[in-house]
Amino acid sequence: MQDRCAMKVGTDGMLLGAWTPIAGGDRVLDIGTGTGLVALMLAQRGSKLQIEAIELDPEAASQAEENVANSPFADRIRVRTGDLKSFQPNEPYDLIVSNPPFFAAGSPSPDPRKQQARHEASLPLSFLLAFAGDHLLEGGTLGLIIPIDRLAGTIQIGAIHQLWPQQICRVMSTPQKAPHRALVYFAKGKAGKPTESVLVLQENGEFSQAYKDLTKDFHPFL
Repeated sequence: MQDRCAMKVGTDGMLLGAWTPIAGGDRVLDIGTGTGLVALMLAQRGSKLQIEAIELDPEAASQAEENVANSPFADRIRVRTGDLKSFQPNEPYDLIVSNPPFFAAGSPSPDPRKQQARHEASLPLSFLLAFAGDHLLEGGTLGLIIPIDRLAGTIQIGAIHQLWPQQICRVMSTPQKAPHRALVYFAKGKAGKPTESVLVLQENGEFSQAYKDLTKDFHPFL
């Protein structure tokens, strides 16, 4: 991506944008796009993708619009400012992706924008999965990154909406630590046993070769 696209680059977003399979259609929705990182990564990976990116926070959405405008993909990404709960798409999607807010407990942040971005009250996983079930084409797919302790519950809720996991990748910060994130790729109406893998982010104090290989098109300096 272009250096002039100034945005906060988080590991979770990098993982979601680089890992999520994109074959099987061209109509994409990025839910909670933030400053547009995942939408831009998907546009870079798939030259035919037409991407809508929705963001609740007006300041972040404005930054996403600027980043998209300064990218080579401005004609294929549309940024929307608004709440998913009031969003009514005109057509179903082939792929939905989201790096959702997922802190369900604990003290609220005194910063309303941080509270909105980090805490599930602004976008419950149950609502996100219901939305995906309603607005994906049959056989359409959903890519998420979530805390590992939410994996089982997310799979259970997904099944209610005919969303079945196809791939699960457990993410470990180092080989010595337990997985802390899960990348999950669902398909609507396609039950079966998912393929499973593990990704270690750092080894010997630096990014692992597996992480470098996954993100090399976006982090050529690694």
